[in-house]
Amino acid sequence: MISNEWLQEGESSLTPIHLNSPSSSFCCRLQDQNVDALYSPAIGANLMSDEIALSFLGNYKLTPTDRQLKRPSGSLTSSYGIITDVPFWHNDVKVRLNFHIFEDLNFNFLIGHPLKALFKDVPKKGCLNIKLGKDIFHIPVD
Repeated sequence: MISNEWLQEGESSLTPIHLNSPSSSFCCRLQDQNVDALYSPAIGANLMSDEIALSFLGNYKLTPTDRQLKRPSGSLTSSYGIITDVPFWHNDVKVRLNFHIFEDLNFNFLIGHPLKALFKDVPKKGCLNIKLGKDIFHIPVD
């Protein structure tokens, strides 16, 4: 899991999440189902459609948030909330992510944090230590 301080700072921000950067895609697993996720680390938040959240994560708690999504058209959409600690797998690597849930997304999932590099040559268990500027983030791998 990415450092809680880092995630909480981004999730509690009132700055709208901007959906205007290009994305790539990669295959991962959620709830033992293979799914394609978009990947755009410049966005700074993980997003999930409300339909997928209900289908896959209906028993997860939704935490309210005031964060909004700014679409390429410029319109703002309010988040239903955040689902935290969602287990996501890529190959044999498991990470726990937090997702902002929005209505009417034209995709299912978007990973908006720089995680893709973590999926390469990672230990099967332990902790990854990532230094970004002066901050060090500890990410458990299980």
